[in-house]
Amino acid sequence: MKTVDVLITGAGPAGVACALDLHRQGKDCLLIDAAEFPRDKICGGGLTPRAWKLLEKLLPGLEYEYIPVHRLKLFMDRKYRGTYSISQEIRVVRRKAFDHLLLEQYLRIGGAFQKDRLKGIREREDGQIEVTTASGETILCRYLVGADGANSRVRKYLNPQTTPGTLILEQYHERSGVDEITFDLGRDYDRGYFYIFPNGAVDVAGYCERNARREKLSSALQAFGLEDLKTLGAFIPTEIDYPFHPKILLVGDAGCWCDCLSYEGIYFALATGRNAAKAILESRPFAEINRPIAESKRHRIRAARLLYNPLGLTMVKLIAHSQKATERILNHYLQ
Repeated sequence: MKTVDVLITGAGPAGVACALDLHRQGKDCLLIDAAEFPRDKICGGGLTPRAWKLLEKLLPGLEYEYIPVHRLKLFMDRKYRGTYSISQEIRVVRRKAFDHLLLEQYLRIGGAFQKDRLKGIREREDGQIEVTTASGETILCRYLVGADGANSRVRKYLNPQTTPGTLILEQYHERSGVDEITFDLGRDYDRGYFYIFPNGAVDVAGYCERNARREKLSSALQAFGLEDLKTLGAFIPTEIDYPFHPKILLVGDAGCWCDCLSYEGIYFALATGRNAAKAILESRPFAEINRPIAESKRHRIRAARLLYNPLGLTMVKLIAHSQKATERILNHYLQ
């Protein structure tokens, strides 16, 4: 039986951020993931200013490939409303390369990593957590950090009836060469939108909503002059429907930490991963350390309720006529 202080399952941005901070402070931690890196990840790949600034704090001086985006193009009900400048760029990364780079930074400083998958969890009477893996190994830990994404086995342990969340359907198209992000809002989408991100050698086109349907994506693609290609899908969990546990912490998508207005996830992954590490290092409740993120999520839930309804969408149409007002709102939100 292997024994560690902290076992982190999932080597995406949330898990690596947690592992980096723990390892730097001399904490005995093990990071595991079933995937062979580099691996694909369904995601537009946008690092908002708050995300890349947090990344700079986590890994100062890190060099990574990205497309700088300074303009957002807005459509509503398939009709063009305007193109708006943002004062600080959104950096669009290819998640396959970006996630691999982050993991490499952790390995470079001597962090422990194991290719394996969590299979079972058992809480022992002595307060420790016994984890079995797909390889047949048993790992004993004081803390278990679930960073294993939307279909988190750790979250399902805390709540077997946990819900999957909002569905994203995505396709990869030939690069247009235009370095701007396109959004289409409207009553046709149920708390969601259609989007096009410039992403490396391709453009990522997709849409998200609570009950996403393949035929609705096809309709949007046709409206924007795009061919209907192979579609990939993934969930973004939005509702925190599990009990908080003093020794089992959920971060990133595993913990349903995302922006319920835009469905941005990378910032929340980095932030909650670091907050989990801080909670463990300081022996304080994760809910206490992570309170600012929880408050931010609640604000965005309220904003989503205001935006994604007929009255909210009408207000957006009115505001969109004013270039300055729209850019002021966008810049405030992205910070």
